[in-house]
Amino acid sequence: MADVIRWSEGVWGRRGPGKGRAFKVGDRDVTAEVLEGPDDDGFCLLLVRDCKIFSEEPGRCALKNDTEIRRKVATIMRGEPERMRWSDENGRRIVRSPFVGPEAVPARPRKKKERRERE
Repeated sequence: MADVIRWSEGVWGRRGPGKGRAFKVGDRDVTAEVLEGPDDDGFCLLLVRDCKIFSEEPGRCALKNDTEIRRKVATIMRGEPERMRWSDENGRRIVRSPFVGPEAVPARPRKKKERRERE
C-alpha cells in the first residue's frame, strides 16, 4: 500500500490466570507503514517505523523499528489515526489508482441483462 499512518494506542499489562481483566499501564504513539490492507477478519499488517511512549510503567519496552505487527482496523480507528502526507501527493495518486497495475481490474462476474418483453 505504501501509506504511512500514525495513531495512539494503550499499552495493557498481562493478567495472571484467574485475575480478571487486563489493566492499562500506559500510552504510546505508533507510526507504521501499511503492508497489507484489512483482511476478511479486519486485521492489517503493518511495519513499525517509530514508536513513542508517553506514559508507561517500567519494565515494558517500545515496539522496535522494522517489526511487523498486526492490528485490527477498529483498534487503529480508536486511536485517531492520521495518514502521513507524501512529499509528492501526485505520485501517491498514481500508485493508489485503481487503473494502474495488473491487479487493478478485478475479475467481475458479468451480469446478464434481462430483456423485458414488449407487450
